[in-house]
Amino acid sequence: LTPIETKAKVATTGVDENGNTWVYDKITKTLTFSGDGNISDFEMDGHSDEPKWYKWSDETEHIVIEDGIKGVGSEAFWGFVNVKSITMSDTVVQIGDRAFEDCLSLKNIILSKNLNKIGKSCFESCESLREITLPNGLKKVGAFSFCEKLTNIAFPNTITQMEKGILSGNKNLKS
Repeated sequence: LTPIETKAKVATTGVDENGNTWVYDKITKTLTFSGDGNISDFEMDGHSDEPKWYKWSDETEHIVIEDGIKGVGSEAFWGFVNVKSITMSDTVVQIGDRAFEDCLSLKNIILSKNLNKIGKSCFESCESLREITLPNGLKKVGAFSFCEKLTNIAFPNTITQMEKGILSGNKNLKS
């Protein structure tokens, strides 16, 4: 018997559990979601299967959530350490718990103007994030803790619930 070397083909497109399509562009390092539902939840517990787009978690630099997507699932992009920007259409109304936690290189976020909920620890440990403006109409907001470079954050007066320790560990926060 002679060993044969094979290379598995890695998907650059797929469909999540909720019927949304994702596409990874290797040239621009952009992961784009389109559809009309919520991006699937994921539990980073060491037992569950990772979503297929996680293959690109170390390479992705930009995440684009297109018109039609209504929500971002819990832990959907947890640990995408090289993501620099997130652009979200105005159809997104909620972001799940820890959805963007540990996105260490994240610098720019364009949030949906219609966002009403940001889940627990959603942007925790986004070390490169410097400032963020939360949209009017936002009611519930999770932690932005340990965003060490965060200097500015603006909270709208519509917020009715904040996660305990929302800004802990942000040693450079000025306003």
